[in-house]
Amino acid sequence: INAERGWAVGAPHWDNQSRAYQSTLLSTTDGGRSWAIVPTGTLVGLNSVHFISAGTGWAAGEKGTVIMTDNGIHWRAVILYPSCSLVDIFFTDSRNGYVAGNLSNGRAAIWKTADGGNSWQQLSAPDDMETVTSVEFISERSGWIAGSRKRSGSIEGVVYGTSDGGVSWSLRLSTEKDMLVTAVDFLDANYGWAVGYNRNGASGNTIFHTINGGTTWTPQNAAEHFTAVSFTDRSRGVAVGSTANNPAVLRTVDGGQNWERIQFLHTGEQMRAVAAFPNSFITAGERSAVFIDKHPW
Repeated sequence: INAERGWAVGAPHWDNQSRAYQSTLLSTTDGGRSWAIVPTGTLVGLNSVHFISAGTGWAAGEKGTVIMTDNGIHWRAVILYPSCSLVDIFFTDSRNGYVAGNLSNGRAAIWKTADGGNSWQQLSAPDDMETVTSVEFISERSGWIAGSRKRSGSIEGVVYGTSDGGVSWSLRLSTEKDMLVTAVDFLDANYGWAVGYNRNGASGNTIFHTINGGTTWTPQNAAEHFTAVSFTDRSRGVAVGSTANNPAVLRTVDGGQNWERIQFLHTGEQMRAVAAFPNSFITAGERSAVFIDKHPW
């Protein structure tokens, strides 16, 4: 929620006290320098977490599980669909939120809540959407989902948008073949970025930028295996992922016209998430890797 207070989720960890695997939810109050385990009483892997204040937040993960808290201490779980892997969750306020996931039958699925997560309504995902990876809304009714779709025997990366709270979706971005769009980040109703990666040896840019809500997109000059992107304003942002089995962390100070690689000594980790702030950014990834840059711009 700010440069000092945040949360992270991941695969279940072994808890010595209970002698069992527990869901992994971590919190930090010092910008990521130290982390504390947050007990949730659940056992599944968690893939996404979203807080709107220090005490109000949600996380989503395997077996269709959504967990929620209104005090940051006590958590309760809701099971939306046991055979669904929930990959991303996003709330616009304390009541209105969306969660997206992938069903075992190879279809994307989206749910909406208007009561803080107590009850959920399943929405109709785009018919041709094969995989959903990301969901983001800038208001109760306006938002985007990203992933891939089957098209003429191949797979295309896509971004769909809605202006009616997910009742209907329109195609906003269709990439080259054999690409997956992994994340979107919108600052407002107009300015946004989408990132992804090419599959099966395909080539081409993997960052796209829009200034009109996704009506048109401009490819930007970067072609890494990106998994996440975050902008703090229209100029400064960070995209993360991997390249040649090393972390890929790129920053821009001109809205993505130019991207500069940030070098790290660590090798082998793919970065999975990133949050950019006016004076810093933090990124987390595989093998519990966390990188913090206090002077990124």
